[in-house]
Amino acid sequence: MSGGEGVLSGLKLLEGYRVPTYYSQGAKNRAKELSKIAENSIHFIREFFESDVQNTLLVLDEEDWNRRIKVPYGLIVGRDNILWYPTVEEDNPVYGNMVSYYESCPNTLKQELDSVLTGSDSPFLTACLVWWDSLMVHEYMHNFASGDPRILRAAVVRGVLRRLLHLRLPEEV
Repeated sequence: MSGGEGVLSGLKLLEGYRVPTYYSQGAKNRAKELSKIAENSIHFIREFFESDVQNTLLVLDEEDWNRRIKVPYGLIVGRDNILWYPTVEEDNPVYGNMVSYYESCPNTLKQELDSVLTGSDSPFLTACLVWWDSLMVHEYMHNFASGDPRILRAAVVRGVLRRLLHLRLPEEV
């Protein structure tokens, strides 16, 4: 299904939020959480790049997802000024694919994760959830860059310059 009205058909609009957010039946609370993160993500990006690209957030259950986009459910996708976000959290099927990487990582890394995320029953899952929500900035960059290619060029140049400066600056800076 392509962008526009067809994609939004049958979804509910989340009222009172700056980022246009549409969600599947039963996903209102998750849509509220993600809409706030989306607003912060867009604000963060606009601190670096001027852009009038308009983004829409979709928070979809698996059924609505599969009717609209041909991407495995559970992934986050930034495409055509739409951020596609699954309703899943802890039950995201993508995490199951990542568990083997965690299980085979060095024990020192696992211990470090445990020390940072104290009080969590599953430090790996907690880290995944935090990372997943912060991935929104990355996916929004796809939308911003497709709307204005200068943004992508500027992001690459800034990234390279930051890396070069890091290599040249003393440790204490």
